[in-house]
Amino acid sequence: MKFCGCFSFVCHYFLMASLGVYLGSRFAGHSPLGSLFDFLSFTALFLGLLNAWLFSVWENDETDKKIDIISNPERPLIKNLLTNEEWRNIKYIFLFLALNFAFLGGLYLLIFILLFLIMYHLYSTPPLRLKKIPGVSSLLIACNALIAVLAGFFMTAGTENLRAFPMKYLFGIIIIFFWKFWRWREASV
Repeated sequence: MKFCGCFSFVCHYFLMASLGVYLGSRFAGHSPLGSLFDFLSFTALFLGLLNAWLFSVWENDETDKKIDIISNPERPLIKNLLTNEEWRNIKYIFLFLALNFAFLGGLYLLIFILLFLIMYHLYSTPPLRLKKIPGVSSLLIACNALIAVLAGFFMTAGTENLRAFPMKYLFGIIIIFFWKFWRWREASV
């Protein structure tokens, strides 16, 4: 993946979380940034998502090393810019940071970041390695888009009730991003 592609995925998840913040503020009827604590919580949300995504990308690159020797020889792990041990250490630093920022953002953010990580783990790593199954891989990425929206929503809405999230948006997000990533996958094959 080129830098531009990576940057667009980070922006994608940030925009999804921002959509959730917007929907949550509409539901709650107040501004999402009422205090310094709110600002720090949202900072934790975005930094948690960023580090969770970085961990997932590094885990995927580590898993795809044999494939990338042929298909993506420009990847840092293939070019031996880092040793396998250094790569793993940095990967786990991203995981540590993701979980710590999620913890600082609250229980719901921690749950959503854990779900995000689990989805990408199922997507990338054996024994399941679901990215090889057309449709399922797109569904997992669409679910992660929804997880980012839900994280932003529940941090802003001030409710613990999952039914508070508008169902039409829930299904709309899944369908739109499933289609988007299905088309992206088809174009890249």
